Amino acid sequence: MPRLEEFEKWIDENFDSQEEAATVIGTTQTTISKWIGGKNGISKAFQKKLRKLKFFGPLEIPAEATISRQEFDELCEAVEDAYAVISALLKSLPEGSRPMALPKRFR
Repeated sequence: MPRLEEFEKWIDENFDSQEEAATVIGTTQTTISKWIGGKNGISKAFQKKLRKLKFFGPLEIPAEATISRQEFDELCEAVEDAYAVISALLKSLPEGSRPMALPKRFR
């Protein structure tokens, strides 16, 4: 998952912990963690506050780092198709010549 690495580095360099950064910024450590991990966007109000605190790196994950639901569904379908082909190929091998078993998550 895309991350706000510069933001994470800035926090590490300027604060003793994410908790301290959260207190100064006026939010929670959980929110800071979600911002860094790209799970939550940073509101304009917090972006403005971060600029006042002299963080000048990117505050948004670039659009090209994410995929649309349609792209995700298409990728899932391609993986399922590939799995079907590989499974059929493995099942067609003579008994005893099969390579090791597939992990459970791929069965």
